[in-house]
Parts: sequence; structure tokens; C-alpha cells
Amino acid sequence: MVRSWLGRQERWGMWRPWEEGAAGGERCRLSASTVQRWLGRAGQKAQESVAGHLQGLESSGQFGSDGLWARLRGGGKRVVLTPDWIRGDRVSGLVWGLVVAVGEESAAEWQKLFERAKEAGLLWEKLNGLTSDGAQGLLAYLRQALEWVHHQRCVWHFWRSLGAEMGRAVAKAAQGLSKEVAEAARQLAREELTALLHAVIDAPSYEQAEQAPD
Repeated sequence: MVRSWLGRQERWGMWRPWEEGAAGGERCRLSASTVQRWLGRAGQKAQESVAGHLQGLESSGQFGSDGLWARLRGGGKRVVLTPDWIRGDRVSGLVWGLVVAVGEESAAEWQKLFERAKEAGLLWEKLNGLTSDGAQGLLAYLRQALEWVHHQRCVWHFWRSLGAEMGRAVAKAAQGLSKEVAEAARQLAREELTALLHAVIDAPSYEQAEQAPD
């Protein structure tokens, strides 16, 4: 993420697609091992801090969780699993630890993350709501060990997963048309599909989502 922001590259194209390719100059080549060293030094500093200074700080019980993939030297890949993108609890600002894993699809990898958070002082019984991108390993672990936690799919990830389907539908609407007419047809199809999806995803209630036009 840091590399994307500094060099306006990689994920920058997803965050700000209208600026993709606009950045000039040298690309940022910050490596995952450098970030790992930064995290290691931060941990050492944290160990030197005042013991017990966070005791008594309540958890809101509302969390998000995600994974950051990194390519390592030698061609390997690992994912950093974290509660809510290193922000921990959005309300209190507490950070509950990180785990470097081989992948996101194993419940055992997510178990390591929650056990790490428990060691850091997170009370599992106070967990209430969790938002994620829908990783199957996380969902499997919630069903096994934290069945009372309410799970919600991250809307940003949900819209992103619909991108390919929307692209195919928009392209189909413009098939066989001239260039000018095709562009207008694609724009109209995109607007109509977006409005229909918003009527379901952003509906104030389940009943209103069910009544949304097909």
C-alpha cells in the first residue's frame, strides 16, 4: 500500500482509475522485507513502552479484517493477516496484532490471528461484528470458534468482485454498434446496472432489497 501511494502505481490504478498512468518519474521499489524491518523495530519500541498503559481501554466489539499480499525475494508470496488493516478496533484505535501466513483460505491461519489478538488482550466474548472481503478461511473459522460474531461482507470488495461481470454486460450491450453509438450504449448500460445494484446493496432493509427491480 505504501509503495502504491508513493509511486502512484499498482493499487493506485484501482483507487484512482482516472489518474492511472498519469504519474511520471521513477517507480517506487519499496520491498516487503523493508516493511518487515519497520514492523520489527515498531515491536521493539512497543516492548520498551510503559507496562499496562493500555489496561482498561474498552473494545467496541466491531472489527474489520483483511489480508495484504506481498511478493518476497526468491519468488515466494505471503499474506499479512490483520484486524482492520492495521487499524485494529476502529472506535478505540487499538491494534490487535499481525500474522504472516501462506494464504487466506485456511481456517488454521485465521486461528493464529485471533489467538495472537487474544494474547494481546482482546476478549473474544466481546466480539460482536466483523467486516471482511469474504475469505473462505475466515468464514470457516468464525463458524468453528466464534459462531456468535455477526459477519458482513465489505461493500468495497463486493463492488470490486462485480467489476468483471459488469464489464462483460456493458460490452455485450455495445456489440455490433458503431464507435459513437457503442460508447453511448456502454455508458447507458453502466448507469442502469449501477442503479439496479445500488437499489439492492444500499437498500435500507431486506424487504426493500427484495422488492428492487430485477
